[in-house]
Amino acid sequence: MGSRLLSYVIGEAERAGVKRIYCNARVNKVAFYEKFGLRATGSAFSKSGKDYVIMERCYLSFI
Repeated sequence: MGSRLLSYVIGEAERAGVKRIYCNARVNKVAFYEKFGLRATGSAFSKSGKDYVIMERCYLSFI
């Protein structure tokens, strides 16, 4: 279900012309998000005893 939801969100973002999407991914789930083209930004944080990494996917516009 998570894969379907993320695919839908990414598709809608692309159709809307979004330049960047990001998420706060649990460290042990980074590989899941990488399958969808998101990359770790190098920024991380901890909350409620869990470690997260900020991941993003950027879209370039060519004129």
